[in-house]
Order: sequence, then structure tokens, then C-alpha cells
Amino acid sequence: MTDNIDTLATPRANDPHAREVGPFVVLSGTSARQQDNAVSGVDGDRLGAMTLDVRVQGRAILDQIVTVLRGLDLDIDIDMVDFVSMTTYLVNMNDFAGYNEVWNGDFPSGGPVKTTVEVRAPSRADRALEMRAVACRGPKE
Repeated sequence: MTDNIDTLATPRANDPHAREVGPFVVLSGTSARQQDNAVSGVDGDRLGAMTLDVRVQGRAILDQIVTVLRGLDLDIDIDMVDFVSMTTYLVNMNDFAGYNEVWNGDFPSGGPVKTTVEVRAPSRADRALEMRAVACRGPKE
């Protein structure tokens, strides 16, 4: 099954927010873009220079991931132990500590396996990071 969640930003291409395969739910890359297409964690000045807040964007992304999983009726725990793995594409490794602050707040221990990769160019300049997640439906052993 593939699905899009009405309360999130519409994907820009013909891809779903998530795809279910057996007990697994694989989420598309998720950014801090909101339903109204504004991007959380972006401040701009009158000359067009942008400042990106990796903490605000990370929080918005994790909230959107939970929204997708709950929209698919996945019984997700508040501490997110239903996540199996997460890949984060971080634009600037100098933001790694800020990103980890958000991560450690949601996953105090026993969270998903994690890979963080620095990327040279995000899909848009207003992205400090993007995350892709895999979750498991049902009991974990």
C-alpha cells in the first residue's frame, strides 16, 4: 500500500509519503516543508539571505514522520521505538551537534539504527537536512 497524508505538504513528484511492504513502512525523504509550503526553521532578510535552524527543521521533520505513521494507523509509541532505521542527509556537518540534540530528545536510548550523511546540495536551498525512515508495524522481537 502507498499513501499520502492530507495534513502534510503534497509531494512535488508522483511519489507517496510512505509505502508499506509487509510489516515495514518505508517513508520518503521528509523535509521541514509544511502543508502551506512554508519551510520551518528558515529566516530570511530583506536581501534574500537565509539562516537555517537545524534544530527547528529536525523537530519539524520528526513531527511529520510521526504524522505519516499515525496516518497509516501505525501504533507508534511516544518514544518512537517503532522506528527501525533512519537516514539523515545533513547539508552541513557543523550542524551535527544541533541535529543530535533533537535526535537525543526523541530517542533517549534504544532508538533506531542511524546513518547521517553530509550532502553537497539539498533539493532546495532552504533545507538544512532531510530524513528518511523505516518503521515496523506490529511486535518487535
